[in-house]
Amino acid sequence: MFDIGGGEIIFIVFAILLLFGPKKIPEFAKMVKKGMSEVKKAQGVFQEHIIDIKEEINKPIKEVVEKVQQAEPVEKKMNYKPTDSYSEYEKKKAEVFNKEAKSNTSNSEIKNDGDNNA
Repeated sequence: MFDIGGGEIIFIVFAILLLFGPKKIPEFAKMVKKGMSEVKKAQGVFQEHIIDIKEEINKPIKEVVEKVQQAEPVEKKMNYKPTDSYSEYEKKKAEVFNKEAKSNTSNSEIKNDGDNNA
């Protein structure tokens, strides 16, 4: 992790002994341990927040992707051919949308009639 060899560790231990003395080393070790545990807790909380934000962002994207994948392309419904001119394309597209609008209104009328009969 830190790429430290044996010689460096001995030097660090010797420096700590000189700076703090043998009586203060256990207190120093406790402070370091407490600080490291607080850093790990903060890191865990931060990661949880990042995961929550990621899920919050991805949820609407997944919903849109699912709807797009479930939708049938208009070109497939209108038997569009790449050789058709743009005006032919627009005419076929309008026909498809008109058929869909009529079927949606007739479906809603059927539902309304069913509600009235109940």
